[in-house]
Amino acid sequence: MKMGRFCVIGILVIIVSAQVRQRFAYTNYTIPCVLGTSCILPCKMDPYQKNASVSWLNSNEEYLTRGKTIINPDSTYLGIEKSANNTWNLHNKNVTRNFAGTYKCEAKIGSKQMTLSVVTLVIESKPTLDERNSSGSNSKFKEGEDAELNCVFDGSPAPEIKWHRGRSMEIIEGLEGSKLNIRNVTRYSQDNYKCNASNKHGSAIRHMFLTVEFGPEVSVVTSLIRATEHENVIMRCIVQASPMGKAYWKFEGKKININKSLIYELEENQWADDIPVKLIQLKIKLIRKNDQGNYTCHGSRKDGNHEETATVQLII
Repeated sequence: MKMGRFCVIGILVIIVSAQVRQRFAYTNYTIPCVLGTSCILPCKMDPYQKNASVSWLNSNEEYLTRGKTIINPDSTYLGIEKSANNTWNLHNKNVTRNFAGTYKCEAKIGSKQMTLSVVTLVIESKPTLDERNSSGSNSKFKEGEDAELNCVFDGSPAPEIKWHRGRSMEIIEGLEGSKLNIRNVTRYSQDNYKCNASNKHGSAIRHMFLTVEFGPEVSVVTSLIRATEHENVIMRCIVQASPMGKAYWKFEGKKININKSLIYELEENQWADDIPVKLIQLKIKLIRKNDQGNYTCHGSRKDGNHEETATVQLII
């Protein structure tokens, strides 16, 4: 009879223990939290036990809270939110990168300790430019070199990067990722560029100007000009160089001093700030016999020079 009573008690203990384990089977969560915002980690006891003591622990198994009390001195932004008697949600009011990790909510009832929830926290953020590993706002390459522009962005989820070019910043179709490579770069690639990184939390951009350096190249528009005496004669030449350097006209090998001349007028027009091309126009006022001859348009820089000559002849 006693043996039967012990058996019944043993069965009841096993059943009760199984019920306790079943009731407090913990829940695993993976929660994304956005950097710089608030975030709530869930913890719920179901069914509610009034005499339970509930605590939160961090990845290092250090206690952060007991009940509604914050006990970790480094947990300035933490608090407990109780939307119901059986909830102990951990509220972080300002998420930092250090907050990433795995957190555990556990309950203690008498001598028994039970896990209520395990939360893996993933920090998400809008894109931010990695200045150290990205190209500067002005990148210079010599013509013929392989040019590379880099735009490195941090962010989670990983941002999508698109490239744009020109004053209107039209998208470069088919190009994505952190690198823009131009093999054997030419002067025609000199332009404004922009990389645009975006994810679901926001976007960031980087503006860059690609400078392609090359030596002077000069071409006269008309190599032979015929004019009648006392006619105004206009000669034009196009100078290309990056950086531009010096550009001027010479008559029979000598530089024309425009400031001291009553015969000549000079007009210079650069096509645009970002296009290394200059149009230089020389006007001979009321040409006379002594003004006919060879006029040379000259472009020079420290690393070289180039020139081209136009001939002016009077028609008799």
